[in-house]
Amino acid sequence: MAGVVTAGAYQYLRTAELTVFDKTGFGRKYDGLRVQFHIEKTSESTANKAEIKVFNLSDSSRFRIEEDEMSVELKAGYPGALEIVASGDVSKGVSAKKAPDWLTTMEIQDGGKALQEKHVDFSFTSGTPYQAIIEAALNGLGVAQGPRSFAVSETAVQGFSFSGTAKELLDKLGRRFGLAWSIQNGAVQMGIDGATLPAIAPLIDVYSGLIGNVLKREKGIEFTSLLNGEIIPGHPVVVESRDINGTFLVKKTILDGDTHDGPWQTKVEAEPIG
Repeated sequence: MAGVVTAGAYQYLRTAELTVFDKTGFGRKYDGLRVQFHIEKTSESTANKAEIKVFNLSDSSRFRIEEDEMSVELKAGYPGALEIVASGDVSKGVSAKKAPDWLTTMEIQDGGKALQEKHVDFSFTSGTPYQAIIEAALNGLGVAQGPRSFAVSETAVQGFSFSGTAKELLDKLGRRFGLAWSIQNGAVQMGIDGATLPAIAPLIDVYSGLIGNVLKREKGIEFTSLLNGEIIPGHPVVVESRDINGTFLVKKTILDGDTHDGPWQTKVEAEPIG
């Protein structure tokens, strides 16, 4: 986030934009409505989860969200600086009258269907580089491709075959070669376990949203900032505080927001790099 803006201004200028996609990929955008969300993301290969609540959608929009095979993308932040904070398949969508409002609640899994359902049948000949096998498994998820940073020199001397989900294969290869992978905002990323992916590291300090103190933990640090979608598991973050300074690997984020009232923040768990 460029410039120096007071915490009060950030709280006042909070903005969110929700886009709902049907199974054909057609999307409808909603903004100007009250939106609440709770999002949990980790650098693990399980699906990130989000609960998104929207107030007073039209009848047709409420019915649409309850249809099968819907997906959503939620952007949130500040005017001119919206970031994707949640993306994924709608596992459950329900609406209820909470007088005087209609409240629509959606449960979202980032890459949920791909992780559960994408099946691959691979048979590679002797001498195939494992790098190529890993790339094929990543592509086999059928989602967008995010940042990658790894190099595997070993070859499959006796060939390689596999039948199962793409997730199972990636987990297997990740354990063998010391790699970590996950789906973040609809894109699969992979890198060396314990190292950050090639990405711009957002700076978090008292001028860019740091709330309270940075806390030391057994495996790293914890801190809370004003809502910041640029802090992504698997990516680096630069922290500058009174007691702790340096670049860290983001392991987990919890984002809580309400465009009208209440929290508007990102809680972060991060570890030293290496």
